[in-house]
Amino acid sequence: MRWILLDRFCEIERDKRAVADKNISLQETCLQDQLPGRPIYPQTLMLEAMAQTGGVLAGYSMDFKCDLFLAKIESVVFKEPVWAPAKIVYTAELGTYNDTGCRFQAATTVDNKQVAQAAYLLVTAPADITGNTEPIVFNFQFFKLFNLQKLLGGERLSK
Repeated sequence: MRWILLDRFCEIERDKRAVADKNISLQETCLQDQLPGRPIYPQTLMLEAMAQTGGVLAGYSMDFKCDLFLAKIESVVFKEPVWAPAKIVYTAELGTYNDTGCRFQAATTVDNKQVAQAAYLLVTAPADITGNTEPIVFNFQFFKLFNLQKLLGGERLSK
C-alpha cells in the first residue's frame, strides 16, 4: 500500500471481520481547494480504505504468506457524503477465500450510520511473480505501523 488511509485497527478476527477507523480533520490534504466551506471526504478514498481494511483481514486469514492485490470492485453504493471533521469506521467481512484470492464485503459508517458499502475481489501474488522472497505489502514495517502485534496477540511478528 503506497498510501495508508487508516489510522488504526480496532479489532480483527481471523476468517471473519475487521474494524478500522480514520479521523478526518479539516486539515486533510484531500480537502484543500475542494468546495471551499463544504469539506466532503472523497468517495474514492473511502473505497480504498475499505479495500485496505479487507485486505489486512484477508492477509491475516491467510497467515500473511502472500501479497494480495485488488482485482475488482464488484459493487459499490454511496448513500450520502461524509463531511469533515468526522470519525469514519470501516468494517470488512470476509467471504470465500483460497490460495488464489478472496472476496469480502465492506461498509463505511459515520456516527453509527452506514454511508457506503462495497464488495471486493482480491487476488494473491506468489513470490515467483513479484520476484520477492518475502511479502512486499505485509512486511515488518507494515505491522509496526498499525501496531498489529498487540492486536493479533504477537502472531507473525518476528524481526
